[in-house]
Amino acid sequence: MHKVNNACDTPTERKTSSHAVIIHSSWLPTKTTLVFDTYWKFAAKRQAIFFKRVNEIEEHLTDDEILNTYKFTNAYRASDRVSQYLIRHVIYEGNQSPEELFFRILLFKTFNKIETWKLLTARLGEITFVGYDFNKCDEVLTESLQRRNSIYSAAYIMPSGSKSFGQSYKHRSHLKLIEMMMADSVPRRICDAKSMHQVFDLLRSYPMIGDFLAYQYAIDLNYRERHGCQGYTFYFLIFKLKRKSGDTILNCRRRPIGRLRRFKGQGGRS
Repeated sequence: MHKVNNACDTPTERKTSSHAVIIHSSWLPTKTTLVFDTYWKFAAKRQAIFFKRVNEIEEHLTDDEILNTYKFTNAYRASDRVSQYLIRHVIYEGNQSPEELFFRILLFKTFNKIETWKLLTARLGEITFVGYDFNKCDEVLTESLQRRNSIYSAAYIMPSGSKSFGQSYKHRSHLKLIEMMMADSVPRRICDAKSMHQVFDLLRSYPMIGDFLAYQYAIDLNYRERHGCQGYTFYFLIFKLKRKSGDTILNCRRRPIGRLRRFKGQGGRS
């Protein structure tokens, strides 16, 4: 299924005359472990809970003691509350040009907080790059900070960027970063990308964006309709999860075969 492509494999497949799909892959054969089976059982149970809640069934969600006791993210990232808000109210509301879409997505995901987006739209009106003004945006965010409000999500730590942009407030550095990417025609360069790997590498080349953030942004940008853009191959990038026990995903396999793209676990780099 995969043909080696420098850093990662890209998927290919062919069908036999009986319409059966034969998979050719440098990753196969791979022997799985108990961790692998447990992971997918957990994912299936978590998704079953999601479907029950969608259907407004709140009683007896699961027999699993752990899932009944602790909170876990949805099995699908796009099902999360913040991702749903991004898709519905940030991506599909407003100008659909590649430049405007990129600007809105990056601005929203920089803070990754619905309340911050609502604050900006309430004070500044419709968010557009054409109407963007650094000073006005900074004023709204600085005032919110001075009122001791949090403008960033606690989901992951964002780098300060003080070394890259020399700003006293973190949000100012992030605004400058978005300005830099817009000036470098990153939206159009993403439109020309033929693979998610190219998008990842492009995003990763900018200050304050490490492996984790580049991957997150690449997925967020893929939620949009690619008007005037080429469709690019979307394939899975393997994360190296920082844990004392080693690579969690790799522990799902007894004999990993093929090339792995290893990622650091932090949000970005300063």
